[in-house]
Amino acid sequence: MPCLLRSLRDRGAVLSLDDTGQHVKYRAPKGVLSDPDKAVLLSRREEILRFLRARGTTARPPLLRGSRVAVPSFAQELLWRSARASPTQNGERRIPLLLPVCNRPAAAMQAAIATVVARHEALRYSFDECAGTLQARLNDARTLRVEVERLGKSCSFLGGDVPPAVAAFIAGVPPLEGEWLTRARVFLEPAGEGLIVLIFHHIIADGTSMGVIAEELSSLLGDESGADRSGPSRSLTECAFQFSDFAAWERECFRGEVAERLAVFWADWLATVPPLRLPSTGVALEWARGDRVDYTFDFTAAAAVEFDRLARDLRVTPFLLVLAVFSIALSRWSGQSRYPVLSVADGRLFPDTLALRRTVGPIFHLDPIEISLSAHLQLRDTLRMLETNYAAARELRFPLNDCLPGLRAGEIIHRIGATLNYRDLRPEDPAAVSAVVTSAASDVPSALVRRPEVTVADHYDVPLQPINLRIEQRTTSLACKLEFNDALIPRAHQQAALAAVLQAFEEVLLALRQRAQSQPNQ
Repeated sequence: MPCLLRSLRDRGAVLSLDDTGQHVKYRAPKGVLSDPDKAVLLSRREEILRFLRARGTTARPPLLRGSRVAVPSFAQELLWRSARASPTQNGERRIPLLLPVCNRPAAAMQAAIATVVARHEALRYSFDECAGTLQARLNDARTLRVEVERLGKSCSFLGGDVPPAVAAFIAGVPPLEGEWLTRARVFLEPAGEGLIVLIFHHIIADGTSMGVIAEELSSLLGDESGADRSGPSRSLTECAFQFSDFAAWERECFRGEVAERLAVFWADWLATVPPLRLPSTGVALEWARGDRVDYTFDFTAAAAVEFDRLARDLRVTPFLLVLAVFSIALSRWSGQSRYPVLSVADGRLFPDTLALRRTVGPIFHLDPIEISLSAHLQLRDTLRMLETNYAAARELRFPLNDCLPGLRAGEIIHRIGATLNYRDLRPEDPAAVSAVVTSAASDVPSALVRRPEVTVADHYDVPLQPINLRIEQRTTSLACKLEFNDALIPRAHQQAALAAVLQAFEEVLLALRQRAQSQPNQ
């Protein structure tokens, strides 16, 4: 639907609802709409109506500060239900942060941790359930214990050493129903190096949060002189918004008729988009319990730089280029041209949530995206289609709350067979990125991808997605992990899907390299 409307708009035809909201009207230059065009619009009338009605719900109130009430977000409710249903997977729900520190005493590190925890309400959240309703409360930052452990043997935290005592602490998971979902400890080795280790349950933090916390700790502990001071050395600017502000705003945006319209649209949308199917049997791939099999691989610095350069040349984000590669691979593997993909995205990057860039908490979002490929589409055409459909998904935001009787958000999500979880972990400082790009430009490896490593994770007692591609884009690499539900996808099909993903990546990079070689002076 978004691609249809975009193609019409490019020709000067605009569709909209009449004042009653029951009929579609259009405005177009004379002769633009042919009889076949009108026939298509007539045949898809109900689909167009649903889309335009849902689009009418996109006006949202502004973010406001000072909620003063700790309320759980919709994502926290989803995570709570999942964690309660599968306690054996709690180890995968911890998010560790390790920060080496030099020339600072233990007291200064403890004070810095206390300052950061006091600044961010999400890190002080804890939960309980009353009559089936999740309730949140804020802990007093002064009650968080930050212990100091002195190690008997020398090691190099800066060199990446992880002593057994540190590994044991990292392995622990804050209990879901405990008073604190944040754990903190300072490790000191005999030579004077220190290591701050923080463990967060995913229900209170996400990957973006880790970057904010690490940056703030580094700023507080930054000290050129190396003087032995007992407290943090620098101050931080006031937080623009707290997580409770976001959670309250989210509930204001997605309630009542607005949430119902969006839920109806997405349920109907998923009913019209063919599911991703297993190639050999044609069985629709839906989330189910099973063992997870991981294929971990990464691209070298030179390949990562080339990939980023291609995204800039094509004037798209690296995420869209990754989505295009994944879609091409899935289409080749499945033999399908149309199916849905679920994107796990940073919820801070919507136009109305950009002010949350420095807000700590699990502010992620799930975006169902329609993939519609054809054999004749070139990469630029594929990117244009994905850009249109992804923009529509982000505009008609999928409500994570259960806003319709008998229809849970999780039930819709679980019908989408493939998931893309992309995170951009590169620093915002252009100079830092430029330095790596320059050093990697001359490093052209003979093999773009390092050999995949296969591991079998634990059994999942809750529904697990059939296929999930995780990508972390770093300044020096593209770290990838392709995950399969072993109960749904046989190993031979896993190997075929992995080969399709690797081939699609390498074809894109090879095309870029060949173009660069043919235009050496440009």
